[in-house]
Amino acid sequence: MLGDLNVGVTEISPDVTILCTRAGDFDPADNVLWEDEANKSAVRSDVQCFGCKSTMAMSNHAYERYSAFDKKPRVVCIQCAAEHMT
Repeated sequence: MLGDLNVGVTEISPDVTILCTRAGDFDPADNVLWEDEANKSAVRSDVQCFGCKSTMAMSNHAYERYSAFDKKPRVVCIQCAAEHMT
């Protein structure tokens, strides 16, 4: 899917769009796949999709960087990505 959107991985900054999973689609049990605590995710009640306004799940590393910005990067869920990232 990411190839279809012509997107890649980059450092988080206020001018990027962050692709995340909707909280309703997130399974915390998947965190066992990650050894590094920074890669583990959680539901973030203060992060909503730019498109559908759903609450999002975000990794600890991404959330730490996201929270540090006064001007927040745009966050979109996978379902809204095609519409809001082109």
